[in-house]
Amino acid sequence: MRFAILIVLAALLSGCTGLSREINQAMPEFLRSEPGEEEMAIFRKVRRTREWTEEDLQDQRDQVANIGRLRAEKEWPDAIARIEDFLEQFPVSKSDEKVRYWLGDAYYQDDDWDRAFANWRDFTALHPVSDYNVGLTERLYAMGSEFIDGERSTFFGLFSHRGTGVKIFNHLIETFPSTPRAADAQWKIGMYHLEEESWPDAELAFNFIVEQYDTSEWYKPALYYTAYCRYRQVKGIVYDPVMKKRAKEGFELYLSKAGDDARWREDATAIAAELNEQQAAQMLSVAEWLIDQDKPYSARYYLLSVMTRYPVSQAAARARELLPDTPGGEEGLAPEKPAADQGTAPKKEAPPKKETGK
Repeated sequence: MRFAILIVLAALLSGCTGLSREINQAMPEFLRSEPGEEEMAIFRKVRRTREWTEEDLQDQRDQVANIGRLRAEKEWPDAIARIEDFLEQFPVSKSDEKVRYWLGDAYYQDDDWDRAFANWRDFTALHPVSDYNVGLTERLYAMGSEFIDGERSTFFGLFSHRGTGVKIFNHLIETFPSTPRAADAQWKIGMYHLEEESWPDAELAFNFIVEQYDTSEWYKPALYYTAYCRYRQVKGIVYDPVMKKRAKEGFELYLSKAGDDARWREDATAIAAELNEQQAAQMLSVAEWLIDQDKPYSARYYLLSVMTRYPVSQAAARARELLPDTPGGEEGLAPEKPAADQGTAPKKEAPPKKETGK
């Protein structure tokens, strides 16, 4: 068993670098794996950086200066070609951070945003802490906004790139979560899913703002839309009791937090009242079904519950009309008979009839 584990471990580590290489060398000789051609090529490039002469360093400075001149002259295709040559020749250098950022910027200026994003994604992986990050977040936000707003398309304008905007925004949020643009990007993701009527995705997007960006300008609107997206997932009176409860609680939270700034106060109040009526109607439907099944004692419990929990609802008014016809009223129905006295097997209680619509 141990031998098999060692073989699997060796296979997993065979293409890795760093610590895995050291572990590979510590393995028994018959289990070691030799470095592949690609790994050796990378090693040779890195080794070359340790052997740079003063001429190499001057060459780097000259090339960076030339790239800077091309950027100033807005010769973006030439700048891209020179930068790629530089990175191939010097994969690691003192100018690496600057030059790699310039590559993404050159693609951005040349209107090749797919490649700009791909290069900037690599840049953030190599240089997570950088002086360029403030400008980079603005670039990423501008790109993501234009994609997600449907302002960029392909193939003669027939296909949009809105999904690319979501991808860019997700990268921005994950890489720079503390920047103001992260909250802005998350809001736009939520609105995108809202427009697409993808209610579960929109709920998650807005709720992320509620949980992570409670000091942003989007916090109160996100409270409302989180509740609204839950409301839109409710399929009818007798469906989704948990979602109805969460939606109602969401609107109540919005109303309590928004204060005088409650832009959607009227809508939130009306929908919360509708959800209240739906919850009451659902409970009343159970009571009415129990009455039809000649189970008045159980029905009485639900009727009283409707009147207690939802006293001003239409369902409560109907419950008050039905209550006298249950045991304890002036016209009590006959008590439920024990199953053993009915002479037949007890009936299996069916669920209330399904209703559609809100």
